Amino acid sequence: MELADGFVRGVDYYGIRGSGAAQPYGLLSALDAAGDAYDSTFTAAATLVGSVASAIATAAGDLGGREADDQLSALMDSSSYWLMLRQGADAAGFYFNPSSGPTAINVPPGTLVSPFGIPVFRSNNMEAEHMIVGDFSKLKVYYGENFRVDSSDVAGTRWDKNLIGFRGEQEMGFDARPAVYSGHFQLVEDIVP
Repeated sequence: MELADGFVRGVDYYGIRGSGAAQPYGLLSALDAAGDAYDSTFTAAATLVGSVASAIATAAGDLGGREADDQLSALMDSSSYWLMLRQGADAAGFYFNPSSGPTAINVPPGTLVSPFGIPVFRSNNMEAEHMIVGDFSKLKVYYGENFRVDSSDVAGTRWDKNLIGFRGEQEMGFDARPAVYSGHFQLVEDIVP
C-alpha cells in the first residue's frame, strides 16, 4: 500500500513539475518554459470562490480563441482549493456547496467543484496560488512494463533482524510540451486575492 501511494505521488510530481532532465517534462514546467504565451491575464476577485470562477472563465475564453475548449478541466494547489471551499460564496454570485457535490453532469467522481461544468482538481505539487486550465486528455503518458515490486538481493543487516527489503519500479515516459505548445493549456497565476 505504501509503495503504491509512493508511485501515485511520484507520477503526480513528475507529471506536473518534472524538469525533463532525466525525468518527465511536467505540465507546469512546460507552461513556465513557454513564457507568457499561454498565461491568462487575470485580476483576482474579492474572494477565492469568485477568483476561481473568474480564472476558469478567463482561461476557457483564451482556449476558446484557439478552438481548444472542448474537454476542459482545472488543476490548482491543494491549499487554495480547500480555502475556496471554506469560503463557499462570493458577492458576485458564485457559490460552491461541497455537501451537494458537483453541479454539472458527467463530472468525474471525487470532484467537489465544477464551475461552468469544468471540474476542478487539486494537487500538492501545483505551485501555490496557480491554476492550470486545459484539455488533460491531450497529455500522453507512456509506460514501459507494469508497476513491479522486487525484493532486494542486497540485505545488509536486515536478515539478522528478520526484515525484508522491497523495491518498486515503473518505467514512464511523459513530455507535456506538445500539448502545451499546441495550445491546449492556459496558466493562471495569483488566483488568491
